[in-house]
Amino acid sequence: MSSRDIVRAINREIEAWPGVTHYYERGSKHPRIVLSYGGRSTFRTFAGSPSDGFRAGRNCISELRRTLRDLGAARTPQPANRRQREPACAVRR
Repeated sequence: MSSRDIVRAINREIEAWPGVTHYYERGSKHPRIVLSYGGRSTFRTFAGSPSDGFRAGRNCISELRRTLRDLGAARTPQPANRRQREPACAVRR
């Protein structure tokens, strides 16, 4: 996952957090995002070059969510998945 892809994923995720503002800036070695909510702000760095593409993006989003919860923000509820999955170990007869 490239830096551009990570930025797109971050933007999509932040849309689900009402009241959160953000902007991007360049750190000395890595890009970073500055997050603000309720008068508080913090920043987080993220990968600026593709490495382990799958994990880099997912780790960035999970860290972003953790940071936003620490700031006191609440995510809008996602619609429930209506399709019930069968357990992987279910026995079919």
